[in-house]
Amino acid sequence: HPYHHYHHYHKSLKHHYIILTIPIDGKSYSTKQTRQTLMAKEKQHAKEATGELSVNVQGFGFVRLAEGDSLFVPPGYLAGAVTGDTVLAVIDPQSDPARPVAAVKRILARKFQNFIGCLVPMRHGHWGIRPLRHELPDLLKLSDESVARSEVPPREGNWARAELPVPQEDFPPEALPCANLLGTCGASGNVTGDLDAIVAEYNIPAPYTAAEEAAAEELKPVQVRRLDCTKDTIVTIDPVDARDYDD
Repeated sequence: HPYHHYHHYHKSLKHHYIILTIPIDGKSYSTKQTRQTLMAKEKQHAKEATGELSVNVQGFGFVRLAEGDSLFVPPGYLAGAVTGDTVLAVIDPQSDPARPVAAVKRILARKFQNFIGCLVPMRHGHWGIRPLRHELPDLLKLSDESVARSEVPPREGNWARAELPVPQEDFPPEALPCANLLGTCGASGNVTGDLDAIVAEYNIPAPYTAAEEAAAEELKPVQVRRLDCTKDTIVTIDPVDARDYDD
């Protein structure tokens, strides 16, 4: 395999899970051993690098370095990092220098630490949140403590503000940490609530000022020569129920 790691599948009546092994100094270590092994090896001759992480939907990621190169991070070695995080990674010295393999050692900063999402009830009375940003995981569990502190009780479908904390330890557990509920923003499913959530998440500027509106009114439309193509055959990529067409 080009990335020097292998999958072993174990099947039982109820479980189908993966143990990922990665060679370090010529020896392969299982998932349970690797975290401790990497902590020991990084104190010796393993190189470190800092960059921005991009996570694939299949569970692996790439750390983009400042000089333009990238490090491959296999599933199980993201240490709870998500797309946009600035991470410190430990490079496996046994990997191919042309395609280096690394493990996330520490999350230095989160690009999307505070975010907007939709509240979702989970099993056993817990709550989760579906982030509006596609860069973040589809569903994050909310800490019970932050939900209990909320002035407004959570309600399914409400927009909410949340924070994804940064672990303070090296090689933290692979599972994503719980997000903290910061407050609610209103109900989803209506134009006002949905637009307010989008404006808050993507920092869309406030409405134009009166002076800007007046300047826009003074603009004169430019006459553009039109070409009659009504006799031509037009092909569109849009479905039959589309309201507009991309030719």
